[in-house]
Amino acid sequence: MGDPLIREWIMCIATGIVTGAGLYVVLNFFDNKHMEKQITQANKMIINHLRSYVVDSGLPPREIINAVKASVAREYNVRYDKLFTTKSLCEEIIKDIIGNSYISNYNQKKYIDMLVNYLEEDDNLAADNNESLVNISKLGRDFNLISSIISIIAGIVTILSTFLFA
Repeated sequence: MGDPLIREWIMCIATGIVTGAGLYVVLNFFDNKHMEKQITQANKMIINHLRSYVVDSGLPPREIINAVKASVAREYNVRYDKLFTTKSLCEEIIKDIIGNSYISNYNQKKYIDMLVNYLEEDDNLAADNNESLVNISKLGRDFNLISSIISIIAGIVTILSTFLFA
């Protein structure tokens, strides 16, 4: 009487662990897709805010760009370090200026020169920050992967122990 009861308990526990691990993997996949979409929308919003400023007087100072990024990050509920760097923002705006057929070639050259000068001035400051942000991003991805692998291994060990000790 005790032996079948223990076997049922072990099977219930194993089923719960496997179901939990599977659900974690599926939900994490969909959450990552949603987060990527939010980050893309936030980056577009930042570029739209800065585009009009560039036409008037080039890119604003670094503090204003950081303030806009922080505000948009809060609005879209994404991490600040996941958004474009200042260099990436400049590159995207340059791409938009070159692709815009309504801006004369003279004005395109003027805007691009302003952005390139800004990039050259800002290049020294951004080099150190970019390396640390990339390392933080990789650490978060690695942690999620390790967590998923451990939960799957725990489920497999539980199932195998059920069959071995039953």
